[in-house]
Parts: sequence; structure tokens; C-alpha cells
Amino acid sequence: MKTETLLWLFPVFFMIHEFEEIIMMQAWVQRNKNSITTRFPKIGGKMIGHYTKLSTASFSLAIFEEFLVVAIITFIAVEYNYYALWTGMVLAFVFHLVIHIIQTMVLRQYTPAIITSILTGILSSWLALELNHRFMLNLTETIIWFGVWLVFLIINLQLILKVVVSFERWLQRFSRPESES
Repeated sequence: MKTETLLWLFPVFFMIHEFEEIIMMQAWVQRNKNSITTRFPKIGGKMIGHYTKLSTASFSLAIFEEFLVVAIITFIAVEYNYYALWTGMVLAFVFHLVIHIIQTMVLRQYTPAIITSILTGILSSWLALELNHRFMLNLTETIIWFGVWLVFLIINLQLILKVVVSFERWLQRFSRPESES
């Protein structure tokens, strides 16, 4: 397999994981919001509160933004052979998947993304290992990029949640019949 193909597989794996979240999140939140907020009043209430305010369209907007970042970084890695940047991003994604797995273990039930977290976690780890095998990545540089991506993910999540909440309000106004506007 060509290196470019290897790199471009990551956005595919990323979206496979995100599609499970898009498809299942609303139904899962509706079904589990009471038990989650009862069992975990502080963190559960905050987490569920975010998702109950968002439609699937708004949630998809956040994922679209994340996909753009993944695609741009993959393009940079392919065009400029900047593999540590890309591998750091992939490792941050795998870390994110591990969080999903831990959430599922704590809740002891299906959570949106667990099935694809396991599958895409294994496949994405394989991509990073294969790239390292081919190019012997600089470990220090890769770890630095991994740290940068973790910080980016935390900040980006906070910002995109604000954007999608605003988008949701706009979407609610937009969806009203013209006579009610």
C-alpha cells in the first residue's frame, strides 16, 4: 500500500467512528439521560445537558469542523511528508477513543461510539505503527505533536460547542414557518 493511501485511510476511519456517534447520539441521550444524571449528577448532568440542546444537524456541524481539520492535516502530511504532525493527530484520536472505551466501562452499557472506537482504534493504531515502520518517526517530535493535538482537542471542543449551540438557535429560528417569523 502506498504511503499516501495509508495516510488518507485515517479520515475514512475517523468518519466511520463519527457516523456511529451521529446516528446513535440523540436516541441514546433520550433513553439514558435520567439514569446518567442520577448516577453522575455533576459530570453527567453537564454532559447530557450539552447533547439534549443539540439536534443531529448541530452535532453534525461539530463533526464536520473536526473532519475539516483531519482532512487538512492529512493533506499537509501527504504533500509535505510531515508525518510527525499527522501521527500526533492520529494518536490524539486514539486517546479520544480510549476515553470512549472507559466511559462505556464506567457506565456498563452501550454508548454511542463504542463499537467503532474499538475497530477504528485498532486500525488507526496500525496506521501510526505502519508509518513509523516505514519512516522511523522522530519519537520526541511525535510526542510533542501528540501533546499539541490533545490541547487543541480540548480547546476546539469548547469553542465548537459554543458555535453549535448558536447554530442550533439559528436552526430553530430558520425552521419556523415564514408566517411565524
